[in-house]
Amino acid sequence: IAFSVFTAALSTFITGFNAGSPNTPQRVIVGCNPEDYPPSILPPCLPMTPIVWGFTLAIFALGSLVAGLGAGSIIDYFGRKKALWLNNINIIIAGILMCTSTSVPQLILGRFFAGLGAGSASVFVAVYNSEIAPLRYKGMIGTMAQISVVSGVLVAQGLSLVLTYVPGWRILFSLTAVPCLLQTVLLLFCTETPAWLLTQGRKNEARSALHALREGHNIEREFDMLCLKNCSPPSNTADEKINTATRPVKKMGIKDILKESEARRGLLNALVIHMFQQLCGINAVVYYSTSIFQSVLGSKNSGIFTLLVAVTNITVSLLSTITVDRVGRKPLMLVSSFGMCLASILIVVATIARVNVMVMISVMLFVGCFGTGLGPLPWLLVPELLPPAALGTGASLCSAINWFCNFIIGFVFPTVRLFLGNWAFLPFAISTGCCALYVLFFVPETK
Repeated sequence: IAFSVFTAALSTFITGFNAGSPNTPQRVIVGCNPEDYPPSILPPCLPMTPIVWGFTLAIFALGSLVAGLGAGSIIDYFGRKKALWLNNINIIIAGILMCTSTSVPQLILGRFFAGLGAGSASVFVAVYNSEIAPLRYKGMIGTMAQISVVSGVLVAQGLSLVLTYVPGWRILFSLTAVPCLLQTVLLLFCTETPAWLLTQGRKNEARSALHALREGHNIEREFDMLCLKNCSPPSNTADEKINTATRPVKKMGIKDILKESEARRGLLNALVIHMFQQLCGINAVVYYSTSIFQSVLGSKNSGIFTLLVAVTNITVSLLSTITVDRVGRKPLMLVSSFGMCLASILIVVATIARVNVMVMISVMLFVGCFGTGLGPLPWLLVPELLPPAALGTGASLCSAINWFCNFIIGFVFPTVRLFLGNWAFLPFAISTGCCALYVLFFVPETK
């Protein structure tokens, strides 16, 4: 199980890597003087305005939005394992386009392909991990997707400290293909999920897959439960006694979900939580932390503090992974959203008062609270809030709204920061406060 979880999580690791890699090298990519470098096949940098740079970052989320809309259908048609394998094609294309960029449009296209891979991975990894996880470890394994995302951000920002030069930024962008190549090989040794095999009517293969995942343990009770959840119900005709586990289960589309109150309520909660995961403002820090901290720490130290923020994120996310099955989902979500609301207010106060130390501490608190709940839990909650037949459709819709809000934050935040100045984090305080109230009154505990 650990091997399969690690292999799948390489996809979301790449998502974090591509989200964090442009942050620190921004000044080299857009700000160098081409005349200072000798002629070469590839230009030393790609000068662009702040608006164009913002769009270059945000197109990553737009590509993820496009991919997320179709990811549920892809994963239901091809299976969880094959979908992960096919997704590597997007990432390899992205790496080639970005590291060989001769123009801004080519870099934007590369970021778009990286987004296609990220949007697909957010669905594929969450579903795959959920379906191979034993019941007692579902919470821990379900948070691995977000752990791998923040790990990718951390590695990207660590490497960027030594690759922020010409042509080091091209080397940094090319490294996105390395985990893909590793995953392509490792997937050969992973099993398809028993749940998906059952939905395809492949009962014997599903039993073998579960045996491989639970080696040394009795699987009969768990297998019977999987059959109840993922196999077509028996008909009321004369052939009712036929083993209906050999018939593919009917998938629930949007209309089907809206007709059933339990599925409809679960989808609404999942969508709202995914919306708040991005509207909380975490990617304002991920995408722009280096430029934010330059005014406080100077250009030399801002990259180091950006790396420290990433370390904080992954450390707290790991603590959340350990406690989620014991403490529960709802308490962690409440602590996370209330904490981010408080941290956002402190950032505004510290910025207005020009207390630089307080700004840095508040940003660390902001990121740490995100890692407690709003970071790792939304994708864990999707399969827990939705019935198996609705998982493909629901995961696609959650991915779409998640990446749409990501795009809005990534593209709009520079403008918001320009107009609101020291008050730029006030909208995030309002958003996280609303999130806390929604979780408190409407989201059930799914532990």
